[in-house]
Amino acid sequence: MIINRQRVYDLHQMLDIHFDKLLQDLNLSKNLLNGVTIFRRLAWTLTFFICLTCGIYVLTPLIFTMYQHLHHIHPIKYILVYPGIYPWDIQPNGFLYKLHYLCESIPNIALICVTAGVDSLFTLHIFQMIGRLREMSFRIIHTNPENYLLTVRECVEEHEILIKCCDLLQKVYGPMILWIMVTNAVILCSITFQFTQVHYFKL
Repeated sequence: MIINRQRVYDLHQMLDIHFDKLLQDLNLSKNLLNGVTIFRRLAWTLTFFICLTCGIYVLTPLIFTMYQHLHHIHPIKYILVYPGIYPWDIQPNGFLYKLHYLCESIPNIALICVTAGVDSLFTLHIFQMIGRLREMSFRIIHTNPENYLLTVRECVEEHEILIKCCDLLQKVYGPMILWIMVTNAVILCSITFQFTQVHYFKL
């Protein structure tokens, strides 16, 4: 996203400013905002589940440690955010353990911000493009015979802008989607390997 910030800015200039002008038209605003609840709920649902998942990862070691303290289990086993084996020895509740816990927890905050923000921005761009298509449809349906040619010409120009937006959208999000597909496969393999290396214990 940082690499393509100029393209994202161009998308913003082409979509957001024009969309704000369309919302000021009372005849169009109701039609433009039709279905916005679905997009809003999708964004909130995504954000909620990302926060929930990351929160479970971060809080599980703390809850597990508190459980052992409350039930007087000794020696207390301190687990990290992600199961794994390091080439160095990590002393339970020592400085190195706390450093590892902190270093594994901080990326979860970035994961929440980046995932929720980027996915919601993609949804916003798509919704704004749908809004411009609805504007074109509205203008063609309610055009007068006197200015029919002018309306068609303006709609063709709008369609050219939408094609440019689609091209920018593909250049910004295409590599990201490909990267996510590749990294998902690598992460699944690494997590599977980590689980095979972890020694399970009973409480």
